[in-house]
Amino acid sequence: MAALATALRTADLRPATVADIPILLDLIHRAFAEYQGRLDPPSGAPRESAASLQKLFDMGEQAVLAVDGADPVGCAFLSHHGVEMYVHRLAVAPTRRKQGIGRALMAYAHARALAAACTYVRVGVRLALPENIAFYERLGYRILCEACHPGYSRPTFVHMVLELIENDARRVEVVPYDLAWPARYAAEAAALRRRLGDNVVAIHHIGSTAIPGLAAKPIIDIMPVVRDLGEVDARIQQMAELGYTPRGEYGLPGRRYFFKGSPAHHTHHVHVYQEGNPEINRHLALRDYLRVHSLKAAAYGELKQSLAARYPANVEAYIAEKDGLVRALEAEALDWYHVQGRRGEMRKVEIVIDAMLPTDWPRVHAIYEEGIATGHATFEQAAPDWQSWDAKHLPTCRLVARRDGEVVGWTALSPVSARAVYAGVAEESIYIAAAFRGQGIGRQLLQALISAAEAAGIWTLQTGIFPENTASVALHQACGFRIVGRRERIGQMHGVWRDVLLMERRSQTVGV
Repeated sequence: MAALATALRTADLRPATVADIPILLDLIHRAFAEYQGRLDPPSGAPRESAASLQKLFDMGEQAVLAVDGADPVGCAFLSHHGVEMYVHRLAVAPTRRKQGIGRALMAYAHARALAAACTYVRVGVRLALPENIAFYERLGYRILCEACHPGYSRPTFVHMVLELIENDARRVEVVPYDLAWPARYAAEAAALRRRLGDNVVAIHHIGSTAIPGLAAKPIIDIMPVVRDLGEVDARIQQMAELGYTPRGEYGLPGRRYFFKGSPAHHTHHVHVYQEGNPEINRHLALRDYLRVHSLKAAAYGELKQSLAARYPANVEAYIAEKDGLVRALEAEALDWYHVQGRRGEMRKVEIVIDAMLPTDWPRVHAIYEEGIATGHATFEQAAPDWQSWDAKHLPTCRLVARRDGEVVGWTALSPVSARAVYAGVAEESIYIAAAFRGQGIGRQLLQALISAAEAAGIWTLQTGIFPENTASVALHQACGFRIVGRRERIGQMHGVWRDVLLMERRSQTVGV
């Protein structure tokens, strides 16, 4: 706040209102006049109007005005989105440059960002204005990434950020595997897919929380693969609305890294790569290798637990000590991954468990119809419309399995009773597309559903299955369901009385 105190000796700072639009407009026009002819594309400041500034206020943006007596000497606009405060239209009167006014305006923005619980402040600076880049660097900002204006193929500006809480001394916590981790991943992956849009090719759960049974730091690592990394840079604000702080490449060229949570307590890490980046295979190979080689995974988990006990407050030492084993495992995993690929045993595309979206309904409906056609999935003779299905199922715990973005299976819960005493009991349904049965997708879906249900406070899952549907019975038994009874000749299908096996799974962690 020293810069703010210094500037206040020559200027006063106050929030600007719509009544100040003529003053703000004049400041912006005067401050940016000297850039005419220097910028490509040209600055939009000369075209700024009272209507465009009014629109900013209408959108909820804040503005700050610096005045010296009756003379306005500087201004800036502040746009708050999630954990981000974006500062733009910073303007200082040409005759008042190098007097600390720009610093004071930025210090004001930093204070407002802290008050709004933001984790960082972002600005965009033209590459053609190195003196402006240097100004922000002196304030502690760092270049996050280069970016292009629309219609330009070459970089024209940089995103620069200042993290407001610099202490990143996270404690090292390694905990036993948590069955809720897949559900946490699925929920976050669905949110990321909505924010990143059609640019997403696939989203993968990576890192230790993606390996069943492995002790890990309770941080969900997610790897979106995109068509264009530049589009990710254009969606920093959308990521901030989800609670993510950007750190650019963060030591790995071609990556965009984000973390969620406070600097001292991360809950999620997102590592975005453009398709074709070799880092994608490195992450997937290690994950899949440890999923298959349980003894290797166990040894890795034991090392992590011992190092966490030795270095509970030193994450750098923790990482350094396990680096040797990680590198060895990565080398083994890549060799194994390539061998499996040559044999045709490696899945070309990962199955991603994701939250069901209303836009998934056409595929969900088609898969439902395929199940009905077998004659052994349900008494129903036709799949309902979306409105009917939506009304009968719980709004939570609706999951789909995606292969290369296509829905190939789904599962959901419906309530068994309106009575409060049965609030934690739900009936489960699961359907897999005919072309993808027998590939383990049902088990992945059902295990994710169990985790999601327990996270939602459901203590008992039940389902009714025709005895002839032996694959479904076996799947449920493998996931902890037991047969509690047989309802004989409970209903007719095409004139034939059918029996139904009643199966249930009681949670060992919820309602105990």
